[in-house]
Amino acid sequence: MKILYFLSLVVFCNGLPLNSAPENVQTTTFINPDETELYFVVTWDKVESSDAADPILGYKVKVFEGKVNVTHVTKADGSKVTELDIDLENEPQEPSVEVAEIDVSADKNEYTYHNMKEKVRYEVAVQAYTAKSVGPESKRSKFVWA
Repeated sequence: MKILYFLSLVVFCNGLPLNSAPENVQTTTFINPDETELYFVVTWDKVESSDAADPILGYKVKVFEGKVNVTHVTKADGSKVTELDIDLENEPQEPSVEVAEIDVSADKNEYTYHNMKEKVRYEVAVQAYTAKSVGPESKRSKFVWA
């Protein structure tokens, strides 16, 4: 009985774990009117905390960049073509590297990321957090601006 009481006390003091990841993470890419900047907007469904005493404080938006294989081909007629080897469904040969982690307040469910690069594989994940815990990462949204 003492062990059960102790475990209950630990859960009560530390809060319930945040075990839900944001869902429906979607990205939309844009180029500004003067074509000098690429950027994307990421949106997601908000997460509710299962502990009323430990509400969601915000979200961490994680941005990853990865390499895209680029091949320059000269056709028989002399014209040049750039080919990109892109497979967004499978893992890339080289792992993506986290390049940014942005805190977004709990009342928002979108973020605009500026300074994208062309011919780079992007992956975006979102995590909710409270004062006492950090939830799991969402499924990554993957895309390339070619």
